[in-house]
Amino acid sequence: WPNRLPRIIELIKEMQPDIINTQELYPDQARQISELLSDDFSFFSGQKDEDGESYGIFYRKNRFELISCGVIYPVSIIQLKDVKTNKIFSVFNTHMPLSNIEKRELHAHKIVQIIEGFATEMLRSDFISILITKMSFLYHFKFTFSIS
Repeated sequence: WPNRLPRIIELIKEMQPDIINTQELYPDQARQISELLSDDFSFFSGQKDEDGESYGIFYRKNRFELISCGVIYPVSIIQLKDVKTNKIFSVFNTHMPLSNIEKRELHAHKIVQIIEGFATEMLRSDFISILITKMSFLYHFKFTFSIS
């Protein structure tokens, strides 16, 4: 981690993303990243697993106003207002089970049910095989790092 942290911060500053979803981020790692990015980003720690790892969301403070945030298992959710366009949208972040296919499919169906209640959405995850759209298409993705 001490070797990766400077590169992560360097990459974020280089790419200048507006929203960053995290996967398997331990509380101390979230704190360190938050401290190093505190001038530009706010952080919602979101859903945590049994090991305390979070599936949180960083968002650029000067670009977005936080409307709401919360967790509906298994999804971290923030609703943001884009101060440039005045559009309101929701960002979802989750972590899909790897080894238990049945549990993964249950999560996928639950995620679809959750996002159906939101008008405009952005969903990020480390998808392995997940039902993602309201039209119930099956996509096969593997995101290891999500920057929007």
